[in-house]
Amino acid sequence: MFAALIIFLTAFANGALCARSPQLRNIVQRAEDLQADYDFIVVGGGASGLTVADRLTENPNASVLVLEYGSFDSHEDAVLVPGLLNLTSTPYWFNLTSTPQLHLQNRSFQVTIAAAVGGGTCINGMLFHRGARADYDAWEELGAKGWNWDSLLPYFYKSENFTPTSSQFADEWEIKFDKDVHGSQGPIQASYPPYQFPVVKNFFHAFHGLGIPTPRDPNDGSAQGVFWAPSTLDPETKTRSYARVAHYDRAVQQRSNYHVLPMAAVTKIMLDDHKRATGVEYLARNTGKTHTICAKKEVILAAGAVHTPQILMLSGIGDPKDLASLDINIVSELPAVGHNFQDHPTMFFINQFQNDLTPNADDLVRNKTFRDEQLALYRNQRQGAFTIVANGGNTVAFVPLPNITASAASIITSAAAENLTQLYPDAPPSVFQGYRAQRSSLLQNARESRIAIQETAFNGGFMPLTLLHPLSRGRISINTTTHLAPPLVDYRTLSSPTDLAIFREILRFNRKLLLQVPLAPLQPIELVPGSNVTSETDMDNVLPGIVGPTFQHPCCTCPMVARENGGVVNPETLEVYGVYGLSIVDASLWPLIPGAHLMGSVYAVAERAADLIKERWNM
Repeated sequence: MFAALIIFLTAFANGALCARSPQLRNIVQRAEDLQADYDFIVVGGGASGLTVADRLTENPNASVLVLEYGSFDSHEDAVLVPGLLNLTSTPYWFNLTSTPQLHLQNRSFQVTIAAAVGGGTCINGMLFHRGARADYDAWEELGAKGWNWDSLLPYFYKSENFTPTSSQFADEWEIKFDKDVHGSQGPIQASYPPYQFPVVKNFFHAFHGLGIPTPRDPNDGSAQGVFWAPSTLDPETKTRSYARVAHYDRAVQQRSNYHVLPMAAVTKIMLDDHKRATGVEYLARNTGKTHTICAKKEVILAAGAVHTPQILMLSGIGDPKDLASLDINIVSELPAVGHNFQDHPTMFFINQFQNDLTPNADDLVRNKTFRDEQLALYRNQRQGAFTIVANGGNTVAFVPLPNITASAASIITSAAAENLTQLYPDAPPSVFQGYRAQRSSLLQNARESRIAIQETAFNGGFMPLTLLHPLSRGRISINTTTHLAPPLVDYRTLSSPTDLAIFREILRFNRKLLLQVPLAPLQPIELVPGSNVTSETDMDNVLPGIVGPTFQHPCCTCPMVARENGGVVNPETLEVYGVYGLSIVDASLWPLIPGAHLMGSVYAVAERAADLIKERWNM
């Protein structure tokens, strides 16, 4: 979901819209109800953690405990009904703020990561698609042996149950898909909302006028063009399909070997004298008491790109200089832990259409009659505007750099000359090695248009413009060992001058979009940054004030590459270097952020991770 939306639909007072799921068995609410030990302890109950736990407990002889910082949701309408998502009032955010961002006018930002069983899949924008073939092939080229498009494709299929829309609706709205590149048996439901606002047709045609086509299916490895992305929308109930429902509710009713303890904050991994993970220490947030619990086989980190490195450092795994300064006993010297932090920085390009088509997304806020009609339509028939995520949608354009600007070649040349040691003076030598390799890969793929560089999301005048492959690299670090103290989250957005140069070109490109014949009759007025911001100097002064560091897509802080190239995880086993019985399965282990919303990749990587773990334990 768009990380900085201002306007959201409020909850309605006329009661619940969707039936609640039946009472679940085997829900564990207290530390006293846990078993003495488990074969596997999974730290983090988001998409990756629940996927792995689900697959491991398919074997009735394997006992699994998931420890989740947040709570269970209540299957409330604000979670299940796409059009009732309200990110301003949801209780499922971490209370976490970034450090002041030097290149974003020293502003601090909410770190938009979810604390709930199901993680971000409870409250995200529901876009379910993949990056380009080149995105995943780059992982292997950087040293993640065995991780490429071809190796991940079966797991994209395995995670997905795709339902196409009707041919009539597809023809009317130019929805293109190829069933052969989708899965049909997976737990995550993927489909298209049965409604769209009329202006979307103008959006598509305007991009076509700029030479950007609609692909036969963006999930075939192309990930370029203007298209409808499938949503994690159950095609029957028209409700959100998310990790809690797909990988917990579905499984736990038949499995006594699958436990989830909510409101449990893991504070460190317990390691014996042989550097083997033997369990975890955690704090029960509802009682304030600290407990330990043992893992007979393995501890699996799935706490996400922000908290997985924090837990590693608190456990003595990280940069020895940083750990020693906090009197943390050093178990494994891995200076790369927490570096390589990536997200999708986003500029909010806000326009008003003076002659807008109706109905439109704003009508759901401003027009009570239309809102009430659409709400009744959803309640009675599961149709209408409430099948679309509130103020979101799933119509997007992904555009390569040479299509954005004629200056692509010069931008790439300048990027290759950036002095990384000046940009990141605190990075250790191994991390620099990784950054150099990443930059070379990204620039080559950008030069040859193998990857998209910008995303334009569209649902009217509010148009987030997202940089899909930033060169800037942030860092997660810690400055205390106090229980529940937050990590230091430094996005370092726009630390690479190239990223600002690309944002200038993205703004110019999308201004051209609004001048195309299909959109010009709507009479757009640019409100932010303002049509008077035209010179390079003006843009450089203004853009840092309207760019945000995140699109709710954090990743890459514990990459699965060689240690000498900034690696933290062995790509062949997903085990953390230097310790035993400790693996990582979340998005922190990716070397590079893909040019896509991350949810589909998180599920696929976790599916493959589960297979690797099962193979290791002959399951």
